Amino acid sequence: MAAFSPRSPPNPATSLELLLRDTAGNQSAIRPFPVSGPGNLPPDPATVATPLSETAITPLAESTAFLYSGPEPIQTGVAAGTIDPIRAAVVRGRVLDKGNQPLAGVTVTIKDHPEYGQTLSRADGAFDLALNGGGLLTLNYEKTGYLPVQRQVQTPWHDYVAAQDIVLIALDPLVTTVDLTADTPMQVAQGSPMTDADGSRQATVFFPQGTAASLTLPDGSTQPLTNLHVRATEYTVGSNGPQAMPGPLPATSGYTYAVELSVDEAVTTGATRVDFSQPLPVYVDNFLNFPVGEVVPVGWYDREKATWIPADNGKVIKILGIDASGLAALDTDGSGL
Repeated sequence: MAAFSPRSPPNPATSLELLLRDTAGNQSAIRPFPVSGPGNLPPDPATVATPLSETAITPLAESTAFLYSGPEPIQTGVAAGTIDPIRAAVVRGRVLDKGNQPLAGVTVTIKDHPEYGQTLSRADGAFDLALNGGGLLTLNYEKTGYLPVQRQVQTPWHDYVAAQDIVLIALDPLVTTVDLTADTPMQVAQGSPMTDADGSRQATVFFPQGTAASLTLPDGSTQPLTNLHVRATEYTVGSNGPQAMPGPLPATSGYTYAVELSVDEAVTTGATRVDFSQPLPVYVDNFLNFPVGEVVPVGWYDREKATWIPADNGKVIKILGIDASGLAALDTDGSGL
């Protein structure tokens, strides 16, 4: 075990990166670690707000300009003249961790609107973000070491609007190394076992021999990937699972089970996606006791488009036994055969 003390207070908006290397030159994947400490968190706006007039009504645009202007703005990266005095609005929200405790240092931005800059959640998890109202906008919530979340909010003109509380969950600490060049018929990566009132389950991903993988980088270029460090982080654990979902579910989809299948190398390079040369089987225990043979709709969340994308359906199966050669006998239609 090792420890060190930084010379200046850590900023929760940043992180440390750990890479282990032995004398033979072998090295681990880079692992991000969120830092803790008071850092440079925004103050409570009530303590720094411009005093309101005691004899006249102060327009919202004027009373909230301190959020993004001045020498030490709470909301950074907003150019002068960006906020229209007529359309000015402020989104207020709160970010929690999985234990429902305030989560500080979360970067909050508006998707596709870099002109509004960014703000950080405060020590109490709350944030205020000024913008031009009059439409449906998508909020991005991001913090190193946690899974990002997106939520939509309808913004008015010349008013405040409350965004729903959201929960950020930390990446699963269980990581599996997968070598796609290995002479192995099948490699397996699993997430940590999860248990709540709905039951116990564990996500499992299978990598058949001959599978190739590539990263798509932010500039659109691709990069081959042969060694992967894989995690499976479940969103749908506990009573606050809906608040942790990566994006709002379509009206036609029910809340059941969602897991983030991530690759550390994609996270550290900022890749937008990982593609494989063939479908990867994904298995999770039937903890919700769906009937054997039932079709299970499957989709994945596209953060670039801020929407769910349908995928090939899954199916509920039952393992009846294992034969002498190690192959499983499956019931795929509920017949028990």
